[in-house]
Amino acid sequence: SRYGPWKHVIQQYVAGMEKDRAISLILSYIQGENVKDYKEVLSTAHYDGDRWRHFKDSNETSRAQSKLPYLKMRGGMTAQDFFTQWEQLCTKAGYTNHDDPFLLHLLQQAIRPDIMERLYVSGNAP
Repeated sequence: SRYGPWKHVIQQYVAGMEKDRAISLILSYIQGENVKDYKEVLSTAHYDGDRWRHFKDSNETSRAQSKLPYLKMRGGMTAQDFFTQWEQLCTKAGYTNHDDPFLLHLLQQAIRPDIMERLYVSGNAP
């Protein structure tokens, strides 16, 4: 397939570029008889005349769900940093009930053991 190498070259070319300019540039390189209508619909739906309304990642929820079990509170990470990341990932994963038993189980596994012990001793365990 020619797509993989093309995508790699384009990613390198637009790296560091402002997003609106990068999107316009990439669309200008997409050509062929079957893409004219697609580009027109895309532009109508997402272009305001001077900037692009950015696209929602259709895989964001599933990617966040798959990352949750691997988020761990590492040695130098503050509790505040960890919980900020945890809450952002839970939100992206589509979890609105932070008391969900599955999330609490993952959270107990993610927190450093010394912090978890302090939580249990304090009586404020998740």
